[in-house]
Amino acid sequence: MKRSYYTRRKKGGPGKKTRTKKQKPRYSRRTRRSGKRGAGKADASKSRKARATPYTKRQTLTSSNDTLLALLAKCSKYSTNVRENIENPKRRRLCKFDQSCFRENIEHKLSFKHSNENLGQIETDAYRECTEKFLDKSWELYKRNDDQLPNEWYVAIATHLKTWDYTDQHHLYFNILANLCQHGKSYVNKYSKRFIENLLMGMEESAVTGMFDITNRPELMECLAQMNSPDDRYLSNTALLALVKEPNTNDEDLDQT
Repeated sequence: MKRSYYTRRKKGGPGKKTRTKKQKPRYSRRTRRSGKRGAGKADASKSRKARATPYTKRQTLTSSNDTLLALLAKCSKYSTNVRENIENPKRRRLCKFDQSCFRENIEHKLSFKHSNENLGQIETDAYRECTEKFLDKSWELYKRNDDQLPNEWYVAIATHLKTWDYTDQHHLYFNILANLCQHGKSYVNKYSKRFIENLLMGMEESAVTGMFDITNRPELMECLAQMNSPDDRYLSNTALLALVKEPNTNDEDLDQT
């Protein structure tokens, strides 16, 4: 059936006339601040970036702290494996070269025993990588927070480093202190005296503290004696403060930019 002209017009056929809404321009032609197009929008963008700076800084600190938490959790898990290898003689076979072995790889020393070995030193060496990564992450947080350790750092170390057993020389905290004792001068030169002092005092303030009897570890007693520590029989945060107050080292601040 053929529709009439009026029916087609009513149903929206080809005879219907439609109006299109006029599109507004994206930017105004002129602004009060400047004669250029879009100047007002550019100024608003700059103000938004300025307001976002503190939040961005906080987000960066949070992400760095999450990395520190993950690192300490991984090192704590690693400490369990090291302890099991050290304490269980069945896990370590006698090296076929024994005293003539020249391999210094820490994984080799944890897997094979030697008749002239120092188990305490092997364990401390096994934690050196964890210690240096911990210092790197702490230094990163320290520099991003205007040369101060942020609150997140204190929470992280209290979660993974705190211990009440000061006879446990297998603990992660003890072995971090042992590495600070043996390699302290290189750490002071790499970072700064002020940073190492803040690190040690920060652990003390977070109750990550203790006096470990090291009379069974002559190598640690020797390094405390070399830095003129008041008492070389106990390893602690306060004993290691002698490292940053040692008169033989340069008293200038060695902060890296």
